[in-house]
Amino acid sequence: MPPPPPPPKGRRFPPYFYFLGFISIGGTAYYFASFEETPYTGRKRPMLVSRATELQIGEASNKALLRQFQGRILPPDHRTVRLLQKVGKKLAQEGGADAQNLHWEFHVIAEEDVMNAAAMPGGKVVIFTGLKKCVHTEEELAAVIGHEISHVLLRHSAEQMGSTALMNYFFFLLALLGLPVNELTLLLGDLTWQRPNSRLHEKEADAVGVLLCAKAGYNPAAAVRVFERMADEELKRSKGVTVPGFLSTHPAFPERIALLKREVEKVRPLYEASKEAAFFSFT
Repeated sequence: MPPPPPPPKGRRFPPYFYFLGFISIGGTAYYFASFEETPYTGRKRPMLVSRATELQIGEASNKALLRQFQGRILPPDHRTVRLLQKVGKKLAQEGGADAQNLHWEFHVIAEEDVMNAAAMPGGKVVIFTGLKKCVHTEEELAAVIGHEISHVLLRHSAEQMGSTALMNYFFFLLALLGLPVNELTLLLGDLTWQRPNSRLHEKEADAVGVLLCAKAGYNPAAAVRVFERMADEELKRSKGVTVPGFLSTHPAFPERIALLKREVEKVRPLYEASKEAAFFSFT
């Protein structure tokens, strides 16, 4: 009678399987350990980029932008630059300790066709002269700058960098498993992850921007006027053609204007209080 067959040995996995498990567990632990609350809005989010890295990237981005538009940057003694610096510093003072610890810079770039403003990590803010189509008063300038300063205070750039790294990490795991990572996969990641996050950031900056304006004594309702004009300008430029919401990095103007109107009502008591405080400081 033949001897019984030996008991089956335990299943052996290929070496890369253990490596995959290790980086999956390590990455997941790091992801959850990085969670924090956003200032002002209290939203839970992962923050995978350190402040030091964020500041370095902001400094490099600012230098690159200024080099790109060299010769078109208005001088510091230009009245528009002086007004921008006055408004920007006044708003930054309302941002608390985080804002006051940053080295703020405000620049104006002479580009009549560019109706935009931008903020880089660390407190670097630029506006383009094309904004004068929509910004007619100091309060309206404050609405634009308040929005950009809010992006900085909320660390949206760092969050977006971490989000990109996280998505690339996920695609790396898919590739290790032998699953396809192609242009379609990248597009789906962009449409379902990156762009929704970008639209969320814009809504947060809109809300916090009017809050900063109200605290600084600027009428927060100015933001509504600015975005209404922007919506009209966008309609003219696009000749009535609108981009589907899920393809855009920004919420649609009607949605943003409705949000701003709600936020303006929330912060109106702060604005009234700041006006009263300013009145008594001169009496």
